[in-house]
Amino acid sequence: DVPWFLHPAPTGLDGPLRDDRMTRFSLELVAEFSLEEMLAVAMLVFGGVSRRHPDLDICISHGGGSFPMHRAKIRKLA
Repeated sequence: DVPWFLHPAPTGLDGPLRDDRMTRFSLELVAEFSLEEMLAVAMLVFGGVSRRHPDLDICISHGGGSFPMHRAKIRKLA
């Protein structure tokens, strides 16, 4: 088993600032973290990571961001 903990980082911490709308009102904690986690989970799910690496235990720090709320829409894409 290989554990992997996934957690978002504030904008600008791991690269250039992407969007002034997030930092202007400190929305990175509310909106950006959720969006980044949803994108990461979508990449893992649709990218077939669990099929290629069945021993990988993924822990997503905030429940996958907004992924669970969009599950029905995402399921239609699969």
